[in-house]
Amino acid sequence: MDMQSTDETSCPSKEELGAAGKVLAGLLMARKNSSLYPEGHSICIHSLEQFYTLLDSYLSSHGSLRLDVEKDRLVFMGESIYSADPREGELPFTLFRDGILWLEFTDGIDMEEVTEFLKVITTFSMLGDEPEGDIVTSLWELQFPHIRYEVADFFLETDQDEGIDLSAKTQKEESSELREEELKDMAVLDDPPINLDELVLTPEEQRAIGDMVIMEEDQDPTAYLDALSDSLIQYQKKEDFEVILDVFTDEFQASIMRKDFDAALKILQGLNYIRDNCVVDATWADSLIEDFFLRISSPLMLKPLKTVWRHIDSGQADSIRQILVCLRPEAVHTLGELLLLNPSVQLQKLLMKVLLYFSLQDIRPLEALLNHQNEELVQRLVTVLMNLKDDRSLTALMKLIRHPSLKVRQEALRGLLKRDPTRIKDMFHLINDKDESIRDMILMNMSQSRNHTAEKLLRNHLEKLEARKPESSHVIACFEALGKCGSQQSIEFLSRILLGQGLLSGLKISAYHEGAALALSRLKIKEASQVLEKAAKSLYPGIRGLARKVLDEREPSGGAQ
Repeated sequence: MDMQSTDETSCPSKEELGAAGKVLAGLLMARKNSSLYPEGHSICIHSLEQFYTLLDSYLSSHGSLRLDVEKDRLVFMGESIYSADPREGELPFTLFRDGILWLEFTDGIDMEEVTEFLKVITTFSMLGDEPEGDIVTSLWELQFPHIRYEVADFFLETDQDEGIDLSAKTQKEESSELREEELKDMAVLDDPPINLDELVLTPEEQRAIGDMVIMEEDQDPTAYLDALSDSLIQYQKKEDFEVILDVFTDEFQASIMRKDFDAALKILQGLNYIRDNCVVDATWADSLIEDFFLRISSPLMLKPLKTVWRHIDSGQADSIRQILVCLRPEAVHTLGELLLLNPSVQLQKLLMKVLLYFSLQDIRPLEALLNHQNEELVQRLVTVLMNLKDDRSLTALMKLIRHPSLKVRQEALRGLLKRDPTRIKDMFHLINDKDESIRDMILMNMSQSRNHTAEKLLRNHLEKLEARKPESSHVIACFEALGKCGSQQSIEFLSRILLGQGLLSGLKISAYHEGAALALSRLKIKEASQVLEKAAKSLYPGIRGLARKVLDEREPSGGAQ
């Protein structure tokens, strides 16, 4: 063990002090997690890797990092960078208790050294009634090449004035060859024979073990998350918050991947509780927690949810709902794609409600998702837009009625007509849509009630349409709609078409004649009936026959009013 002490008389720069503080925060978090979780747990691995990264970065720039140990604090170049009550479990007291005056890490340290060092300080954080070893002994045995320290002899009195011998005599370096020589000289003792009868458990021992198993099974498997949440309140430094939130990020993803939604929900609810109810003496705490929620709402972080979504059953729906509403509107992109992955009606409805919930907060993520290449997804998102009441959602629907997909256009138009049927003027251009179903939807909407705007639009359309030689079915459909939405203002227009010139030798009846007669029939007013009766006496056989046919087929209640 190298007992040389470096002279740390110069004051550290602000940058150097901050970097050392981050390294220490990483060490404290790695030690905390090692005491909470079994070896090999993802949280332990992550926090250990973070500590090593911080330490290696510091050593690459500065060469070494020395921490002087006092009973209630750790000191870096004369500046206290961590303080804690002098009690069992706190790192300064643990090192001080075992007689360590200072620790120093030097450049070249590897992950294996860091891992073993962390095991040592975690193992001896709390001494039992009969401790088996201490930190100093373990450090001496491991002979770390890049971790130096110095030990002193002293006694520490407890609050009860009981003398506890905590001395650890300064050791001189001994060569590995001498230690190997001593080991060779030791007599190898044969193990005594094993008495198999002594290995049989008594009934009392079997019951005791059974009780232990039941107790273990009854424990809350997510209790460790409570401990991490408590750490956020305990550690009042930004670096500590960042480390814990990074751990929460990894654990959230891991929980979703293994479909442990209770654990994922506990993380989110715990952070919400801390933000809303706990007084954290730091202006940056809220910002860090919000950054966490934004981070886990991204498509990259929610990728595990897409992996397991096909295998989620209805019994997990409520937990899923509670998790989703804790996220931020940025999650809309992923949630929209989930609509295509699971045919469960319950989960489909759940997603639609959550998408609406987020879009009411911020419609921009939904607007971006409307550009998705999958037309089925865009088609389903129209339902969300239909239930929003702001102008931006209306604009988005108007944009979708020009979508290249027929199904999307149909859904968008249906949504617009349902949401605001009075805006027919903005949608009337679809009367010229290449698809008949779209044209029929427009005409169906215009046929619902008497409407002067719709009446005028149709008359103008029919006047322009005649020169284009349109399909007869479309012409007749437009006239029928005019009859249902029109008024006395259309009498002159319809009379001119039905009774005016245009008959070839008085024999040929066009779609315009048929449509005008049908429209007059649908108007159901006295003036319209008079025009039909006049047409029934026309000199032209075609007009006369058409008018009589319409009059005969008119509904019983469709007489002149």
